[in-house]
Amino acid sequence: MLSRSPNNSLFFEPQLKLLSKEGGNVAFDLSKFSWIGSPLQEPQALFVLSSAARTIDDLRTKKVIVASTGVSADNYLMSYLLNQLVGTKMDFVTGYQGQGDIFMAMERGEAQANSAGFSNFFVSKADWVRSGFVVTPVQFGDARTSDLPDTPTAVELAPDEPSRAALTYFAQKFKAARPLMLPPDVPADRAAALRAAFDATMRDPAYIAEARRIGLDVNPLSGAEIERVLAGIFATPEPVVTRLRELIARAGK
Repeated sequence: MLSRSPNNSLFFEPQLKLLSKEGGNVAFDLSKFSWIGSPLQEPQALFVLSSAARTIDDLRTKKVIVASTGVSADNYLMSYLLNQLVGTKMDFVTGYQGQGDIFMAMERGEAQANSAGFSNFFVSKADWVRSGFVVTPVQFGDARTSDLPDTPTAVELAPDEPSRAALTYFAQKFKAARPLMLPPDVPADRAAALRAAFDATMRDPAYIAEARRIGLDVNPLSGAEIERVLAGIFATPEPVVTRLRELIARAGK
């Protein structure tokens, strides 16, 4: 059976135990799955009310409250890692049920910032971006995207190589935001057929036109590219993994 879009933290589970924080053994081997592809990559950015802060230096000195769903969510961890590795001093309010509640919190002024996938943010709150109601002082990929060419990455802002390595490592998860996978032992010819069908769909003019019509990005990652991302994750030196694991274990404490 083809799995629908597993949590992208799954890629880190054998090393960081994001989904099994008590340290339980991971009962699966990601290298044995067949990866079909991801219909999009989902670079993340920090969106801040321009009235509260505009630059990373502002975030190092001013009190800015980040709204998030919970301490294990990306919309918490990204800003938390900025605090730990880049020197910002953001505070957090957790417990929001979803992005809509977070938007309302920012409109009410009870929170001033939110880490989110910027393609979705640009679709749902394009007026905030156009009007300058929010700014994006930092993005979280391992390289700047064409959508935010003037916004530095957290990797660029890190003060030393260990911090850059940790942020580069964690940024890999956003390259395959909605991965599709097959369980182990699926015959190779069937996996290949599904990969070919996925790749053909991603190139199909009708698919691309419909995605753009409803405001979705079309920036897929093939199954082979997902395998390369995983290989890079698994090859990350253990000191980098250990440091990040220890940081995330302290999140919310």
